Amino acid sequence: MKYQTLFPLLKKSLFIFILSFSMLIFTLPASTFAQSNNNANPVTNYYVSPTGNDLNPGTFDQPFATIQKAANVAKEGSTIYIRGGVYNQKVRVARSGASGAPITFQNYHDEKVILDDSKVKLEDDGLFTIEDKNYIQVKGLDPTHTKLAVVGDVNRSDSIVLAATPPLKALGLKKNVWFGI
Repeated sequence: MKYQTLFPLLKKSLFIFILSFSMLIFTLPASTFAQSNNNANPVTNYYVSPTGNDLNPGTFDQPFATIQKAANVAKEGSTIYIRGGVYNQKVRVARSGASGAPITFQNYHDEKVILDDSKVKLEDDGLFTIEDKNYIQVKGLDPTHTKLAVVGDVNRSDSIVLAATPPLKALGLKKNVWFGI
């Protein structure tokens, strides 16, 4: 007799549980179960400062010290914000951007970023080397403290934007064997 009254109660409880669980599943957004392509490769901004450290994560509060470190970790769509100061360093762009998602190197807001080659051994290239890379933008950097007539070395690359501050005073190109700059 005991089981006869317990069984309908158990049946009713199981029905309520299944109904509740089904309602929960159907009301959750689809993104809970499927990974979005937008989150697979999020766009990241990196920051560089003369007072930074290359062991930092490259955030605004913990910037990298060198533009090269940021160039090494940047990916399609990344913007590298370079804080004001003097940079005595050479940069070789490590990766390509993509159409609609270039890798951008630029000064942070209106801060003055000075490229200075007085302590850099340049040999046969410039302070900024872009070789076999595409969709790269370099904006708002001041190469006025350089002895070179050529700061940018762009070779076999396409869709490159170079915009210096002051406009193209000393920013030039050499070895540009491809077009699209």
